[in-house]
Order: sequence, then C-alpha cells, then structure tokens
Amino acid sequence: MEQQENIRPTQRNDIDLLDVIRFIYRKFKILLQSLGAALSNATVYLLRKSLWLALFVAIGAVAGVIKDKHTPKIYRSEAIIRSNNLAINIVVGNLEKLNNLCELKNYHELSSLLNISEADAEKISSISAYYGLLTYASYLRDNEQPAHYAKKYVWDDTAIIVSKFVKIVVEVFDESVYASLTPGLLHFISNNTFGHKVNLLRVEQLKSQIAYVEREIATLSQIQTNCASKPNASVQLELSGTLQKSEQVQLHEATNKLYTLKAELEREHTLFTQPATVIADFSKTYRPVVGLLGHIAVASGVTVVLGLVALLLWDNRKKRRRLRKK
Repeated sequence: MEQQENIRPTQRNDIDLLDVIRFIYRKFKILLQSLGAALSNATVYLLRKSLWLALFVAIGAVAGVIKDKHTPKIYRSEAIIRSNNLAINIVVGNLEKLNNLCELKNYHELSSLLNISEADAEKISSISAYYGLLTYASYLRDNEQPAHYAKKYVWDDTAIIVSKFVKIVVEVFDESVYASLTPGLLHFISNNTFGHKVNLLRVEQLKSQIAYVEREIATLSQIQTNCASKPNASVQLELSGTLQKSEQVQLHEATNKLYTLKAELEREHTLFTQPATVIADFSKTYRPVVGLLGHIAVASGVTVVLGLVALLLWDNRKKRRRLRKK
C-alpha cells in the first residue's frame, strides 16, 4: 500500500508537468500566429501605401540634399603621441579640458592653450583622447606598443597595463588646420612647469646611465684582455651565486647585456628627449564623417516614419467617422 501511495504523487507530478508544457506550447503557437498575422497585415498595408512611401522617400532625399549643402562638413582624423615625462592619465585629463572648450565654443581660450590663431581654433569641432593599453604578456616582453586604445581605463584591472601612448581623435571643419593643430597639441602637452622639470631630470639621468654603462663596458673589455693575455689568471664572477660557466663566456654575456642596455638608453635619449613625441600625425581623409548619402538616408528614414504615423492616424480617423455614422 505504501508503494502505491508513493507512485501516485509521482504520476500526478508527471501529468502536471505535461500540462504545463502543453500550455506553454499553445501560448507560444498563438503568439507565433499573431506575429505572423501582424507581419502579413503590415506587409499588405505597406504595399497599399507604396506610392505614399515612395513620395516620402523622395521628400527625404530632397531634404537630405538641402541639409548636406547647408550643414558644415566635419572631418575626422587621429594622431598618436607618446608622453615622455607625464603620466598618461594626466595627459588625457588635460586633453578632455580642450574638448570642453570646443563644446562651449570658447575659441579664444582654446587658441591660447594651443598657441594657434583663433581662426584655426574655430575649425576644431572636438578633441577626444584614448588610452594606449598593453596586455600583461606584452609588457613582460618589453613591448611598449599598445595592443589597443580605449576611451576609459579600469585602473584596478591587473590584466591590462596603461602605456605611454595616447591616441588623439579630432573632428574639424577644415582639414587644413592639421598643420597648426599638431604643433599646438605638442605645445599644450609640454607647457607644464612640473613636466619640464621632470623631462630635464629624465634626460640628465639618461646621459648619466649611458656614461655609466660605457665605463662598465670598458672595464669588462679590459678584464677580457687580461684574461686573454694570462690564461692562468682567475677572474671571479658569480651568476646566481655559483660559477656555472667559464669566465670568458660570463664576460661575453655580461658585455652583451651592457651593449643591449646602452642601445636602449641611446634610443630613448635620441628619439624622446622632448616632453612629448608625435608617433603618427594627422592625415587628410577628404571624406566628411557624414556625407551626402548619410544625410539622404537619415532624412528619408525620418520622413518615412513620420509619414507612416500620419497615414495611420488618418486611416484611424476615417474608421472612427464610420463607427460614429453607424
């Protein structure tokens, strides 16, 4: 008897679950049928109103052409700049201040900060800055080139490391402004008293490091010469606490490391002595961000939507009149 009582609730539960599945299936089937009917009715309605739709598209095309002729063209370009002295978050924050001036159309202050004419400042629509980000694996390989650029950077993300590079995206009304905009941005980034002091100290330290490495290379070269002239001489060099390789091999490896370090220091001193360096400059695209076809597409879409709303309201008005008459 107890086994039969245990079986019955299980059967009821199974029946209840099947009923739920059937109920969901029926509702889903009704929903699909309703969607199909609505789609079919909408298609028939659009076909009936196809002449009106063509008229709306034509009106939108004309409006798009008119808007294109009377709207100032905006061009977009980008440059990559390496900050050699200041942290990149400071540079990005300062560039955002420039964009605020563009939004406020405070061209007098913008021209003063960029050290350009006010006429050139009026040609700038916006200035945006993007962080150059490295993966942790790239950072361990001493690869300083960013893997990608991002508008925002999560500082507690341990998988991503911010680099010294920043991508500056500008939108301008006249691409001839690039010639003065690049020097202006360098002037703005470099025009920082603390930044100048940091850069001077950095350059002096690079010179000192190069001189020190050259002295170390000369010392090791002298030791190698002595070892070559005196085969029985003993030179004690420790690697990881033990003398595992021959003295000549150790001297050769140590000298190579110093030459590699010297090449990196000389590269830094030769290429990046200024507070900021342009890696990739702005270039003319000759294509506006939104061209004639873009204006036509937007205007046509707006007129079609508004036209359909007007047609639906008109048709419903006629139906209401018929109901009132009846």
